[in-house]
Amino acid sequence: PGGGGMVYAGYAPNRFAQSLTGQERALRAADSAALEVVGTLCRNAALAPGEAKFRRVRLGNKKIQATLGGADGAGVAAMEALGWTRSEQEGEAFLVLPEGAKLTMEEVRAVEAAKDAVKREEARRLPAARKVGGAALRQQLEADRRERAAQEPVTRASKSQWEGGNGGIVSAKDVGIGCSAGN
Repeated sequence: PGGGGMVYAGYAPNRFAQSLTGQERALRAADSAALEVVGTLCRNAALAPGEAKFRRVRLGNKKIQATLGGADGAGVAAMEALGWTRSEQEGEAFLVLPEGAKLTMEEVRAVEAAKDAVKREEARRLPAARKVGGAALRQQLEADRRERAAQEPVTRASKSQWEGGNGGIVSAKDVGIGCSAGN
């Protein structure tokens, strides 16, 4: 049919068939939590390029280590692919956006696109992981059921029991309250 790309058997060409750039590969190598932090750091640097605090990230920060994977993590590699460089300042390791380097919303959108792709991939892998973990979950549920069954005689005895009589209602007269000694 008319138009741009080649169509095979009625299907549109797949845009993912194209090879990824080095930056895209580095971004997709990180997990979604790392990309969340990378996106925030890059967005801040893009929106406030003159703010020095947004152009420097301390690699010793516990949250940065946990999410970006430390100095050798995929999150740090993703930031380096976006133009951040390693630097040693005041005896600590930093990622710094060099003077003159500028992040734009194009890089922020690239991080968002990678985050979406990684989340789709994680979601695709999740059902398989659930199947593997499902057997263990079923075993745990069965063990819990057996444990509750062993405890049932104790819990059944503690439930209120119908005593019959006056609909289960006890009046003051039944227990001897409010009755004169003459009655």
